[in-house]
Amino acid sequence: MSETSGYSPRQMCHPERKKIFEPIPWTVKDICTLITRMKQILCKLDNKSCVFALKKVDWEQVSFSPYSAKDCETKFRYILQKIGAVKTMSVVLSEIESKAINGEFNDHLILAPRNMFIKDFIERRKDISPLKLFPEAAQAWKKLAQTEKDKYINYYIETKKKFIKRGDEPPPLPKTPFELFYDDRCQKKGKQNLEFKKLSRKKYLSLKPTKKLKYIKTAAVELYTYEVEAAKYRQNHPNWTVPIIRGPSKKETEMYLLHLGMPLRPPSTSFFLFYYEKKAEGLFSKVSAPMKKFVAAKTFRNLPDDEKMDYKRKFKK
Repeated sequence: MSETSGYSPRQMCHPERKKIFEPIPWTVKDICTLITRMKQILCKLDNKSCVFALKKVDWEQVSFSPYSAKDCETKFRYILQKIGAVKTMSVVLSEIESKAINGEFNDHLILAPRNMFIKDFIERRKDISPLKLFPEAAQAWKKLAQTEKDKYINYYIETKKKFIKRGDEPPPLPKTPFELFYDDRCQKKGKQNLEFKKLSRKKYLSLKPTKKLKYIKTAAVELYTYEVEAAKYRQNHPNWTVPIIRGPSKKETEMYLLHLGMPLRPPSTSFFLFYYEKKAEGLFSKVSAPMKKFVAAKTFRNLPDDEKMDYKRKFKK
């Protein structure tokens, strides 16, 4: 175990064995600044292995406003998970810089609404000490009016819509609302395991619809982005089989459509048109839930033929 970093050489070479959680994503400019500063400080260790060079990094010298030494170390180790450390430090730094400039971190660099607000808050409030900065920013987000939060949410959604993946890799599968909620909790709590996932699922199911909506919105945008990317990728790779697409469930989709003020899907048959119409009128209010459709089916069968034809005509429309 390294005394300075707390990471063993094995963990440095295989970063996935010790998952690093990033508190706030950075911009491309921030990443390039970090790499430039590391190049300047580690110029004498360019040809040493990344594992060896990391032990010699003085993160206090690397750090730059508004990020602390810990922020810079966490960020670099987070990116390293996407690169791999079994290379010389000069190769690793060049690879990170190249990928950042070419837009290969774009998806990761689109800040989530809360993170975007915190970043803005940090840049505005230079008067707060670094130790109090993040707690103050988190508290300010909690107290922010919903209309102001919606501005950040809408900006995030529009930015995600514009993002199209570069490169020749198939697009990553979109995440479900629960998976986004779980990722959010993992970042906040700094842990990730099966038991924590089970507890998170229970927590997600108990959320109020208003709190679920932000994850459903994001999942819907990811699904839209995936469909655009998948269609473009398949044009160049006709033999590619599109995997099963995940996204918001039927219940979550309906919740989202109601939030947008859009109509739900039309009934699939004339009977269901009759059923939902009469149910809204309260015809089956005294019937127990499991028996509602059975009673409705019997009522529908006993309708005069001309009334049945009316429902069929309405259904076709």
